[in-house]
Amino acid sequence: MTASGDTWSWPDATTAARDLAAHLEDAARALRDGRAEVRRSATGTASDGHRQLEVDLTWREDAS
Repeated sequence: MTASGDTWSWPDATTAARDLAAHLEDAARALRDGRAEVRRSATGTASDGHRQLEVDLTWREDAS
């Protein structure tokens, strides 16, 4: 979040990857704990071998 009046910008790639990894870890923990709901998901492999995951997932924060 930004302070009022500050301009928001996309984070650099390293920060974005770290932030995404943290969110994915939180989501995985929530899935294991039964605090998450997967609304839809799809996986696939592109012709160049790259894997892709598309998911619509909501979760509640851990209360601990």
